[in-house]
Amino acid sequence: MKGYLAFFSALFVLLFTSCEKEEDPYKLPAPGSSVVQQVNMGSDYSKVIFYDLNKETFTIEELGFWDIALESSASGYRALINGGAGTQIAGMGDTTFNQIYNVDLAKWRWDPTTFNVDSSAIGDWADPNFILSREVYLMDRSINNKGEQYKKFQLIEVSNEHYLIRTANLDGSNDQVIRVEKDPTTSYVYAHLDNGGLSKYEPAKEEWDFMFTRYRYVYYDMNPVVPYEVNGVILNPNGVVAADTRMDYDSLDLQAAMKLDFTERRDYIGFDWKYYDFDKEAYITDIKRIIVIRSHSGLYYKLRFIDFYDEDGVKGAPTFEFQRL
Repeated sequence: MKGYLAFFSALFVLLFTSCEKEEDPYKLPAPGSSVVQQVNMGSDYSKVIFYDLNKETFTIEELGFWDIALESSASGYRALINGGAGTQIAGMGDTTFNQIYNVDLAKWRWDPTTFNVDSSAIGDWADPNFILSREVYLMDRSINNKGEQYKKFQLIEVSNEHYLIRTANLDGSNDQVIRVEKDPTTSYVYAHLDNGGLSKYEPAKEEWDFMFTRYRYVYYDMNPVVPYEVNGVILNPNGVVAADTRMDYDSLDLQAAMKLDFTERRDYIGFDWKYYDFDKEAYITDIKRIIVIRSHSGLYYKLRFIDFYDEDGVKGAPTFEFQRL
């Protein structure tokens, strides 16, 4: 009896598995067409350009429209400053806002080149529970700023929905509280210490992959340390990662690209895809440096920079080629 049971059990398994439909192997989508794109930051690099690889579209904003970028998530409380506009700040170690502070005593600080908000110049002006330090900060917006060069400011409230920042000129004039509403669709919301919060600056998280912008690079290996404004490419912090290679651009395919060592470091593409040739008195692009980007949608693209000048020979107009792998 046991023998019959074993026989029919084996027969049933054989019949069932033979009738089961085999799964078709997943087919990778065919590579996309090659796209050549030029964007224009202006010869003074005053434009910020947010680029979406999937849609092949971009939006343009003015670099000088903001002083502080604030985390936009409900739990967010940290901030970055506009280093590309020459901004620097100093924590004064005091909570008395009405005091007149001496800028000569300020110890100026800058954000890290990586845009790592955990190591920002503002630092711990609040904690994850929204408990505030109430420290007063001074901001030097550089002589190029159209508004007051020096400001003082203090975070007086942060919640799941908004920030409240008190700000004034050094002599106490123009004392006001600006309210900046959080926007869960973006990574950061932006504020100007004279004009208040910006209704919209950065696109939604799923609508851009990287931005062309002027930002501050600090040469810590020099003595004294030298902060320097550069123009380059910064990644979207919302899951976009990048790698680079010197493989042949045309032969680089998806299989080879996925073997690269990717990073989410925001300044990975950076500014050194070009260099200044003093003999030619011109910027030269490094066309052999191939960037691979995994976009906000998870698709992979290869990209290389071709030029940094427009058709009239004016700098600040990067031309780049990319293709979905």
